[in-house]
Amino acid sequence: MKTSSGPRRAGRQVASLLQAVRAKQGHEQLDLFLRWDKILGPEWAKKLKPLRITKKAGQNVLVVGHDASDAFTLNYGQGEILALLQDRFPGLQLQALVFRRIDWKQPTQSGQELVPDSPDSLEEALQRLGARYGIGSPLEER
Repeated sequence: MKTSSGPRRAGRQVASLLQAVRAKQGHEQLDLFLRWDKILGPEWAKKLKPLRITKKAGQNVLVVGHDASDAFTLNYGQGEILALLQDRFPGLQLQALVFRRIDWKQPTQSGQELVPDSPDSLEEALQRLGARYGIGSPLEER
């Protein structure tokens, strides 16, 4: 039998890996993590991230990551989210949600790099600087 050392298609390996995970963990748990944004909707999905399902006092608990700024909103939405997940995934028998603060690196306007309209020549750059700071161009003073 001849083996190839070249690149292989990842689809077959991923499919077999997912089958193994489904056999071990169950399809509901995998579906919960893969379809999180579609299940909760875009508003909740951008605020929350499922981390793991664990047992606490013999009950299944979903650990959910959130940004610190959303803690107040989550306090009021927790029951709604849990009821939605219990209806969608009855086999998981989720009894509670536990929220953990995580730091998400989301780009902000101040963190984005701004590229100003660059001048075409050094003379134009000096004229812009002079106009900005209220001084005449060094070329004009000569």
